[in-house]
Amino acid sequence: MTDRSYDAVSLRSAWRSLGHRLAVAGGCVAALVSLLNHAPVLNASLRGVVAYAAVLIVARLGLFALQYSLRLERTAEVEDENANPNP
Repeated sequence: MTDRSYDAVSLRSAWRSLGHRLAVAGGCVAALVSLLNHAPVLNASLRGVVAYAAVLIVARLGLFALQYSLRLERTAEVEDENANPNP
């Protein structure tokens, strides 16, 4: 059995914070690149919003996958402890 020092709540908040920051950066970069390519401001802002939403969706999917794998790991640890009790 390995010693894990992470907390699921802090891991979740860190992942969400990272996802939000990456989404903001991605939206800004997409809008800036559109403006540098002489696109109208409306199109550039819409591209930024779409990029922001896409990165947020990917981050949320990553969070769900991370939570699912943590849950599977915990159930496997519980099953191992139940199968091999230490005296």
